[in-house]
Amino acid sequence: MERVRPEETPAGWRLVAAAPAAPGARLVVLDGRPRRRPGRHTLQIGERRHLAATGDDPAVRRRRHPWHVANHACRPTARVRGRALVALVALAPGDEVTLDYDATEWEI
Repeated sequence: MERVRPEETPAGWRLVAAAPAAPGARLVVLDGRPRRRPGRHTLQIGERRHLAATGDDPAVRRRRHPWHVANHACRPTARVRGRALVALVALAPGDEVTLDYDATEWEI
């Protein structure tokens, strides 16, 4: 079960908790097309390994790969662990799920 959902705001898209999650809980499996180079809709998962959100339609990308709308925060609420996004703090439904991009991207 995915515990996140994309949410549109006046400022753009963000990722929010769809269900309560305790610290360490898996929020969503990170899937996508493997790539060797970064791109606009990728997440780095290794030295030369990135996952690309697939689909030409933005709505399709959000549905297939909700992780790609996670915003950056210096004090993130989640992190990448293996091929999953896990909670760093307790999350209630509607809480924003954020990542520290410096913790996943080797070159920004």
